[in-house]
Amino acid sequence: MDIKFMTAHASKGLQRDFVFLLCCSGGLKGFPSAIPEEPLLGLLLPEVERMPHAEERRLFYVAMTRCKKKLFFVVDQSRPSRFMYELHDRICPNIFRGVKLPPQCPNCGEALRLRHAGSDPSRAFYGCTGFPNCRYTRPCK
Repeated sequence: MDIKFMTAHASKGLQRDFVFLLCCSGGLKGFPSAIPEEPLLGLLLPEVERMPHAEERRLFYVAMTRCKKKLFFVVDQSRPSRFMYELHDRICPNIFRGVKLPPQCPNCGEALRLRHAGSDPSRAFYGCTGFPNCRYTRPCK
């Protein structure tokens, strides 16, 4: 078996029978990354793109299209990235084969996690995993 680890950038123009796409979870080191863009970068680049995370979305597509036979997404099931929600909800819902994703934050697109106020289980609510950048909450139903 010939196993190669490479970045999505390095995979451009290559193809493999099986591809494992890592970091498909949300957060700072996820795909897309939650690391804020350098302010100076906005001054150097042409107009801002309409689609959020446009460049990382293109890179994600490049990484996905490197496989010939089977693509595997490595995801923290409690904190999937917004790209996983897009694939699951709109693009190809059958790829998850019974995997249920947690609810998605309507404000920022990150996952919602069940939380409790203090140690009282009767005061449960959903809080955004993007906290403290996103403070969205909603009561449990």
